[in-house]
Amino acid sequence: MQTPPAETALFPAATRPASWQLLYGLAALVILLIVGLDQYLGVQVNERFAQSLVDDREWALRLGSLSDLRRAAGDANSPANEIFASGEVDVERERLKIASQSFNESLAQSRQLFGTHPVQAERELMLHGLESAEQAARRMLVQTDQTLSRYAAQNLDAAARSMAEADRSYGHIQDSIRSVGQAARNIQKSQLDTMAATVEHYRRLELFSMVLVTAVTLGMLLYGFRIRLQMERAAAEKARHTLELQAAKDAADTASQAKSQFLANMSHEIRTPMNGVLGMTELLLGTALNDQQRRFADSAHRSGQALLGVINDVLDFSKIESGKFEVESLPFNPCEVAYDVAELLAVQAHAKGLEVICQMGQDLPIRAYGDAARLRQVLMNLLGNAIKFTERGHVMISVNKLPASSAAHNHAALVEFSVSDSGPGISPADQARVFEAFTQGDGTRTRRHGGTGLGLAISSQLVAMMGGKLLLESPPGEGSRFWFALPMRLLPEAPMLTDREASALHGLQVLVVDDNNTNLDILRHQLTAWGLRVDTATSGQQALELVQHRPVVHDLAILDVHMPGMNGLALSERIRANAKLDELKIIMLSSAGLDIPSVGLARLGLSRWLSKPVRKLELRRALIDLLADAMPVAPLPSLESQQPAARSSARILLAEDHPVNQEVAAQMLRMAGYEVHVVADGEAALEAARGGQFDLVLMDCLMPGTDGFEATARLREHESNNGVDPAKRLPIVALTANAMKGDVEACLAAGMDDYVPKPFTQEQLIQAIERRLRRASSADQNVPG
Repeated sequence: MQTPPAETALFPAATRPASWQLLYGLAALVILLIVGLDQYLGVQVNERFAQSLVDDREWALRLGSLSDLRRAAGDANSPANEIFASGEVDVERERLKIASQSFNESLAQSRQLFGTHPVQAERELMLHGLESAEQAARRMLVQTDQTLSRYAAQNLDAAARSMAEADRSYGHIQDSIRSVGQAARNIQKSQLDTMAATVEHYRRLELFSMVLVTAVTLGMLLYGFRIRLQMERAAAEKARHTLELQAAKDAADTASQAKSQFLANMSHEIRTPMNGVLGMTELLLGTALNDQQRRFADSAHRSGQALLGVINDVLDFSKIESGKFEVESLPFNPCEVAYDVAELLAVQAHAKGLEVICQMGQDLPIRAYGDAARLRQVLMNLLGNAIKFTERGHVMISVNKLPASSAAHNHAALVEFSVSDSGPGISPADQARVFEAFTQGDGTRTRRHGGTGLGLAISSQLVAMMGGKLLLESPPGEGSRFWFALPMRLLPEAPMLTDREASALHGLQVLVVDDNNTNLDILRHQLTAWGLRVDTATSGQQALELVQHRPVVHDLAILDVHMPGMNGLALSERIRANAKLDELKIIMLSSAGLDIPSVGLARLGLSRWLSKPVRKLELRRALIDLLADAMPVAPLPSLESQQPAARSSARILLAEDHPVNQEVAAQMLRMAGYEVHVVADGEAALEAARGGQFDLVLMDCLMPGTDGFEATARLREHESNNGVDPAKRLPIVALTANAMKGDVEACLAAGMDDYVPKPFTQEQLIQAIERRLRRASSADQNVPG
């Protein structure tokens, strides 16, 4: 493109525009420097002015203190003269005492004010004058006192001479004070003159800088018209680029909308059959299944829920990017979420030979407000990554409540979640980018593990939206640990053990055998917290020595199946071979995820078979069931004969919305001799219970309209408002189909007294009813009428 003739005249050489721009920049820099200098000078002038005001106030205070000192000296001299007129010696002595104290205070104030003067020679000059005044004042006070004493002795001539001497001392005081005042005024004038000269110098510099700025500005204006054409061309070029960028932005927005719409459509199409899968699985869970079938069906249901959550991840990422993502705040049990995640991924971990460990704090489980689905999503991703990148050892998921702090108001706390592994760790270079989207620690084409690298990015953003920060600690070769802490508002939590259960477990001797030290520590702490006495062993041979050669008699042994050398089954055979250990009950922990039929358990000499990771609730239930089996309990008919009054007179209110469940539970109760009244919803149960005609309520948790939780809470509120003694309140036993998912804690928190998990047997139902009726009867007998 050729340069126009006019432009050629302005730009004779190709390099001139660049040199002009450099010159323009240098001129602007000079102006900035001059403006900065001018501002500095202005600040200095203002500071000098402000300092002059401060100095004026200080000198005013100093001169004022001299006036006060002069008045105080006059007051001190007055009694020597006034005594001849008043004749009141005591009065004049009191006046002298007060005046002397006032003079000393004024003198101290003057010394303090003059002592702050910064110039030493001038300060010493003024202070020397004050010292002279002080010495004269001392003489005057002595002479005044002599005057009063001589007058009191009626020695009037001597008193008159003392008065004259006191007046001369008073004159010396005034002279000293005047000399200090004159010196102060001279010093003040000298300061003002120096300050005025400095300000005048600054003013000249300001004037020079203004002239210089004006000159440079005029020079810049002279150059301005020469670069006008260049600026106009730049503006036109900018407008063209702006239009291109706007078009590109519109195209990107259209593509983003199309992507979002495609993702929404695909999500809908995938979730529609997923809803059918989840619904049919849930219906299957409502049928009569054995334990193994129920766990398989329940795992399939939770896996479907997890899969649905993974499908939603893509939409979540899109919502997070667009700022439309929101988190919920609903009550849930954080520990149960962690257990669910560990149980879902346990099969995958066990297939690789990894141990899955769940570590929960001693003050957990708790119920708290938060977003359980998003928390499960984050933990699933972290634990899945840990299993994926760990070849041997273990993976562990931990939940702990942090110590109370300023956040612990209104039942709030910080709950820490962490996922750790014994894998190879992550290098420092990869740690810096591991939370970036579409990034993996190993990004080569030969990497062993697949994935898009989106999970940690989503998890990090989800944790941030829930109020925490996802952190990583990974020394190379020592495994990795991801953790975050979330602020949560806690709900009141009922104790995991009832008083009767805690009393039954207290003092039992338990032997725990596991080759994994972390598992041993977790089980030991949990059992110790429940009041049991715990011995541990890391091998089968060590366990045999403990049970055979030590005087401690163990009530229970908890064995891990998979141990090197002597495994758990071989150890149980060696134990059963010893006739002295026939009474020892054995709980076997297995990571294989399989159930053993009761016949197989009896053949192996085992009392229970639990899958790892073991939930606190499962372990507690196993211990309580074993204790119940060990207690001599009479058959059910004899129980009826022993307590005919309680059985025949008990009136049961059954709240159940499902017709089939109504019929089953009602028939079980009538066959046991109870009087039964059936209602189909929580509102009807609430109305019937308020009538006071029932001894116990069986409350289904989930019912349409008013559910069991709300009905129980309202009934407890009604009892409290009517002054019902908590020991005599109406017993409520919950009927819950999912006792392993935190519903037990919700039942107890809502005010229920006990629970029976569905599906239940007649024996389980009768035992729960009798347990509550006996406790209610005992409370009636112990409370004075």
